[in-house]
Amino acid sequence: MSFNGICIHIMVDETLQKDTFDEVMTTSDVIKYLKVSRKTVLKLVHEGKIPAQKVGKDFRYLRSEIDAYLRGKDPHATASKSYFSA
Repeated sequence: MSFNGICIHIMVDETLQKDTFDEVMTTSDVIKYLKVSRKTVLKLVHEGKIPAQKVGKDFRYLRSEIDAYLRGKDPHATASKSYFSA
């Protein structure tokens, strides 16, 4: 944006970005997001490739950790600051 020749930069708040990426997802959400079967998602969880927390009969996932998996990063590196830590 420009106002009387002065350039104004609009910055996105880091907290806003983090909240967007730390969305809590269900198994169904992850299936749709990754475009894979339920069996594949559960296999990735049991192999430790995708961190998850069991809630009732289903699992919950942090989107940031799913994204880290897609980028090929160690899921345990992001899990240390997970919402699921007690």
